[in-house]
Amino acid sequence: MHMLPIEPISACPCISNGDRVSLPKSSGPPFTFQFNDILAPAEELGDCMAILPQVCRDLAKLDPLTQGSKDGEQDDQWHEHGEARCRRGMPVDGSLASLKSTQTRLLWKLESLQAFSETYVGRLSPIQLIPTEILIEIFSYLKPGVRDLNTTPAQGGSLLPTHVCQQWRQVALSTPTLWNHISACVDASQRNTRLMLECVEAWLTRTRDCPLSINIRCQLTGSPDIWNALLDLLLPQSHRWRHAAIASLHKTDLSRVRNNLPLLETLDLSLLYPEHVSTDSFENTPMLKTVFVDVRNGYRKSGGLPWSQLTYFKAAGCTVAQAFSLLQNMHNVVTFVAHLYNGESDSKTPTFHPLRLFKLQTLELSYASGVESLFDCLYLPSLTHFSFWESNSGSTVDWGVQLVSLIQRSSCHLKSLQFTLQSARGQASVDDVIRVSPKLEHLYLAPLEYGTTWGYGSVIRSLTASSAGGARLNPVPELHNLGLVYARGFQPQDFVEMVESRWRLGREMSEGPVARIRSVRLGWVPHAAVFDPAALARLSEFAEEGLDIAVHIKEGGSIDFQRGLI
Repeated sequence: MHMLPIEPISACPCISNGDRVSLPKSSGPPFTFQFNDILAPAEELGDCMAILPQVCRDLAKLDPLTQGSKDGEQDDQWHEHGEARCRRGMPVDGSLASLKSTQTRLLWKLESLQAFSETYVGRLSPIQLIPTEILIEIFSYLKPGVRDLNTTPAQGGSLLPTHVCQQWRQVALSTPTLWNHISACVDASQRNTRLMLECVEAWLTRTRDCPLSINIRCQLTGSPDIWNALLDLLLPQSHRWRHAAIASLHKTDLSRVRNNLPLLETLDLSLLYPEHVSTDSFENTPMLKTVFVDVRNGYRKSGGLPWSQLTYFKAAGCTVAQAFSLLQNMHNVVTFVAHLYNGESDSKTPTFHPLRLFKLQTLELSYASGVESLFDCLYLPSLTHFSFWESNSGSTVDWGVQLVSLIQRSSCHLKSLQFTLQSARGQASVDDVIRVSPKLEHLYLAPLEYGTTWGYGSVIRSLTASSAGGARLNPVPELHNLGLVYARGFQPQDFVEMVESRWRLGREMSEGPVARIRSVRLGWVPHAAVFDPAALARLSEFAEEGLDIAVHIKEGGSIDFQRGLI
């Protein structure tokens, strides 16, 4: 029987390759890297980038040499090698010991190289070391807003992390709060309705039991099958709704959500056929505080909402009489916004009985016939913010008189006023309102249409502060922020004088000190030439002294007060 010659261990080419592998040198212990060490010096990063390719090649050499030792195959081969040496009369114990020593040495090299690679690869890519909790917080900023509308949920940013790497995908898919904003729109652009429905179903599965924010809209007037299929997916989950926005051109039955809305906080409803909504569908909603509704295409019946617990209410398409009726039901409302219009029954000026709302702080209204009667009946002692915009239909009544009466009657301290004006009469009304608002801090004025032929002349003169010996009193000594939108008739010189008086004049007025204005915004200026070089130079001085001032040009850009250029 012929036997193959047994070579000495040192002659094995595989072991020789393993012995030639050397561990990389580093300036410090390679296995103590912490997350706080992410910002490594540039030289160290360069060394890592140079060493790691060789480490990868060495790992490729060592891995097949040591793989067998993990499952016992290499040990069997080495025992066979030792038995062969025994038959040849060679010492067995020394050979096995040598083989074991070689095995241990190669395994140690493999583990050391693997640890080195994992440590310094992390240093080159520190994002891999960010804790899962921080990744989730970062991903949460990619979620759509509660009121953002996408055609399908897949258009939201939550899907983006799943396309980066396997780790991010696993983190994203296992985090229910990243998928709980479900937005879908059924319209003519929706070509693959099945995919949209599957996407909604997938999002619902990923949310598990997490509270939901839904924003769904149907803009098709044809077959309602797709819309109904979408409702079939979402209505059974109403017990998880926290925010819900529903708009449809179809008859929509929402009776299935009745008594099943324990978490609902915000409701936005706009339905073309509101009469098909059960009057008590949303009545039992213990957490509901905020409601957006189109009174013409929304929820009309006063018995259908928990009015006494609402704190924020925004109504579109609302007559003055309807606005009064709504306010009557909301004794705890803090913010009330109504886009008023002239209804068919508003040909005569309505009359209302006095209404006291002690918690109302913000009132935003548009002009409609009879709004002055609404002002006459209200008592709002907590009112701090008022916004009013006139309409193209025109104002035949000086609403400013009634508004001034409301402010004085309520003894409220207005801190913020916003007016969008259609006529010079409106400007006179604003001037009167400013004079009864000594605590005013924020003022914003804009024309209803660009090119209106008045330029805030009266208001700017009223805002101009006088010295202690001046005859004119300053009505708003605490004004901090002023915003204006350009209108024809604007006087740049008067504007600059007013800004300077409120910025530089810190001396006491006859009625008290004047607070320094902090921010001035002038928008929709047709071009920089509106201001002459001297005016621009003065505004630049204010900016250099610390005033936050910006003049925006209609066609884009803004004036650079350092150079007087756009």
